[in-house]
Amino acid sequence: LQLKDLKYCLILRNMIPVSIILLQEHGSDEAEIVVDYATPSYRDLRNAQFFLHEIIPLSEEFPYSRIKTKAHNPKHERFLKKLGYQEQGEYFIWPVPGNTKNLLPS
Repeated sequence: LQLKDLKYCLILRNMIPVSIILLQEHGSDEAEIVVDYATPSYRDLRNAQFFLHEIIPLSEEFPYSRIKTKAHNPKHERFLKKLGYQEQGEYFIWPVPGNTKNLLPS
């Protein structure tokens, strides 16, 4: 895995960089979050909600129907579930709203 192979999103709040997300593409419609870091004073749901609900569905830079990530500890797992990720094996899946290709296999 090399940095040049990743896409990134830097999230600002009040013009302060508060979160960085690095994604690795898996095909044309799926990406895996490999780094999701937020500064300690901004570790709430707002950064992730903005990324998942505003940036991913509306940006041509991120044309994915599914975003996946792994939980690194029980607290992270609860965070992902609060955001609406669906557990599927070792991954947590976010089906991008409004995309007909985003349906999870049953």
